[in-house]
Amino acid sequence: PVEALDARVVGRFAWPTEIQLDASLNPGNSGGPVLNSVGEVVGIVRAGIEGTGLNFAIPVRYLNSFLAKAAILFDPPLLTAANASTLQDFAVTLLEIGKPEPGVRVELALSSGNADHRAIAMTAADNRHFHVKAVAIPVQGPITLRLSFQSRDSEVVCHVEDQVVRISGERIKLSQIQRIEQNGSATVTLLDGRRLNGNVVGLESVPTRIAGQSVHLNLNQMAEVTVAADTLSPAVIAYKITVTSAGRQPQTISGSISVGDPPVTGVHPSAPNVGQPAGSPGNRVVRLPGTVDDVAAGAGGRYLILQMKKLHKLAIFDVSRREIVKYLSIDSDNFVFGASADKLLVLLPDRKLIQRWSLKNFELELTVPGLADGRTNMPAIGYSSNGPAVFQCGQKTVFLDLATLQPIKAQEQNRSQMAYFGTQYRAGAQSGTFGSWYDGLTPTDLISLTFDGSTAQYRETFDSVGYVVPNADGSLLLTGKGFFTPDLRGVDTEKFDHIHCVPVYGGGFFLGIRESGGKAQVSVYSASERRLLFTLPIFEEISVPGGGLYEWPRLGMTFEKGWHFYPSYRLMITIPDSRDQLVLRDIDVVETLAHEGIDYLFVASTPPAGFQRGSRYEYQIEVKAKRQPALMKLESGPTGMTLASNGLLVWNVPAEYAGKEETVLVTIKDSTGQSIFHTFKIASR
Repeated sequence: PVEALDARVVGRFAWPTEIQLDASLNPGNSGGPVLNSVGEVVGIVRAGIEGTGLNFAIPVRYLNSFLAKAAILFDPPLLTAANASTLQDFAVTLLEIGKPEPGVRVELALSSGNADHRAIAMTAADNRHFHVKAVAIPVQGPITLRLSFQSRDSEVVCHVEDQVVRISGERIKLSQIQRIEQNGSATVTLLDGRRLNGNVVGLESVPTRIAGQSVHLNLNQMAEVTVAADTLSPAVIAYKITVTSAGRQPQTISGSISVGDPPVTGVHPSAPNVGQPAGSPGNRVVRLPGTVDDVAAGAGGRYLILQMKKLHKLAIFDVSRREIVKYLSIDSDNFVFGASADKLLVLLPDRKLIQRWSLKNFELELTVPGLADGRTNMPAIGYSSNGPAVFQCGQKTVFLDLATLQPIKAQEQNRSQMAYFGTQYRAGAQSGTFGSWYDGLTPTDLISLTFDGSTAQYRETFDSVGYVVPNADGSLLLTGKGFFTPDLRGVDTEKFDHIHCVPVYGGGFFLGIRESGGKAQVSVYSASERRLLFTLPIFEEISVPGGGLYEWPRLGMTFEKGWHFYPSYRLMITIPDSRDQLVLRDIDVVETLAHEGIDYLFVASTPPAGFQRGSRYEYQIEVKAKRQPALMKLESGPTGMTLASNGLLVWNVPAEYAGKEETVLVTIKDSTGQSIFHTFKIASR
C-alpha cells in the first residue's frame, strides 16, 4: 500500500522504481501528486491501464533527477538546395522546471561530410532561447551549374559558373533559378517557388565550353532553359547540440536535417489509378516548402489553405487548377485562421489583432484590434458562407461579424462552465450549425452549437468521439465515432460506431475510415442513404491513431483535416503523416462503380436544409443509376410540394405557414425495379 511509503521508514527496504495504485483515476490526473497517510508527497501519477482501474506513479525519489534536466527543443530551418549555402537561423529552446541555471552554454555542431565539421557557440540573453546564424553547407570553390536548353532547331547541355542576372530589376543568382521560359516575354521559376515575369538582363552572352570550344551563348534566344546544380548537395546535414553549465551534467541531442527538394507549385501527373497508396504511379504529389500546421477550406471549397508557421506563410492551393496559386506572408509565428465564401480571417493573438483578406485578389482588406487576453483557438467559418466566425478567445466564445470584424452580441443558452478549459469549434459549408469538443478535458464530450444570428444554443453529451464536424448543410454531425444529429441523437449507431466519418465537399457522399494494420482503409458512402458504395486500397501515407478517442490530437491538425474529397472535381487530396506534401488521387465515383461492376442506385445530391415562409423552396435531386431510367415519386411532403419528372422538387411556402419542420419522402426506382428511399427533413429558418 502507498501508506507504507512513509519517508520516516523508507530506509527499511529498497526503494521501488514504480508505485502501483489500485484505484481508478481520471486521465486528467497525470502529473498529479500521490500522498501518504501523513500528507507527504511520495509519487507523481504517470500512467494507467484503461478499463482495469490500475494506475502507476513515479516515486518521488526519482523526481529531482528528472527535474534537474532541461528539455532541449531544436528548431532547425527549412533547408532546400536554394538556401542551404546561405546564412540560416538555428534556434534552441531549453525548457526547465523552476529558475534557469546560470551560465548555461549551448554549442551547435554541424557536419555536411567531406571533412566539414564545425562547432558554433549559440548566444542568448535569457538562458532559455539560443540562436545562431550559420551556413548548413559551406560553398567550396566556384558554383558550377548544368544548363539544358533548347531553341527551335537544337537542344544543348552545357556547364557554366554561377552569376547574377536581373529580372525586372531584381538581382537573382543563376543558381536560384529553376527554369526560364521564353514566349515573347520571359517567365522565370525560382527554387523557392516564385515566378517572375519580365525581361532578363545578363544572359545575352554566357561563357561556356561545348565540344572543347569556348563559346558565348545568348540564352535569351532559347525557348526554355533548365538550371540544375552540377554536383549533388548532401541529402542530410548531421547536427549535435551540447548544453553545459556549472550546476549539472552535460546534455546532448543529435540527429540530422533533411535538405528537401525545391518546393513544387504544380503537380507531377501520371496515369490516373483510383485510390492507389502513396508512392504508386497512380498518385500525384505536390511538394510543399514547409510542414503543414493546420488547414482550412474557403471559396466554396475551391481553395485549400495551408498554414506553415515556421515560414510565416499561408499557401493557397487551388483545387480546380491543382496547384498552389499564392503564398501569403503573415507577420507572426502565432496565428490562427479560417475562411468563408470569399474572405480569409487571420487572428494574431500576440498582437491582439484581427485581419480580413480577400480570397478574390488575396489582398489585405482590413485590420482591427479586438482580441482579448488568453488562448485564441482556430475560428470556425462555413466555407460557403458569409460568416459569422466562431472561436474561443480566453474564456469566452466569440461570434465575429466578417463584414465589420466586430463581435456579435449573442445570448448563449446552456453553455457549460467546463468550456473555460478550452473548446474547439468546427463548421461545414454553412455557419448555422457548429460541432465542438473540449481540448482540455477528458472525456472530450460531443457538443453541438446552433446559431441564428442572436441566440447560441448549446447541446452536450458526455462522451469522447474525437472531432465533431457538420456536413455540408448542417443536418448531421460527423465524428470519429459515427453520426449524430444537432440535437445529439445517434444515427445508424451500431453501423458506424467504429468508423471515423469525414464529410466531403459539395455533399452527396461521405468518407468512412477504418483502421487496418495502423493504416487507413477508406470507403465512400452515399450521404442520403448512408449506403456503402465502394472501398479503396489502403492509404499508406496516413496512420489511424490507436487508443481511446480522448487520446487523439485535439488541436491543430486533427484527424479529419487530413482528408479532402471533391467528387465534382473527381479528386481526393490527403495530407500525409509527414505533412510536407499533398497526395492527389483521381477518383470518379460513377466510373469506379462501373469499373468494379457494382449495380448502383443512389442519390448524389444534398437537399437544402432550410426553407423560408413566403419563399420558394427548390431542390434538384440528382440520381446515379447503372440501369436507367430512374423514376422518382414524391410519397410524402408538405401540402403544395411537387416533384417534376426531371427530379426538380418545388414548394412555394405559404407566408402564413406555422410549422417548424417537414419530412420529405421520395421513392426512386431503376429500370429493373430496384428501389431506394430518399428521406430528409427541412426546417424553418
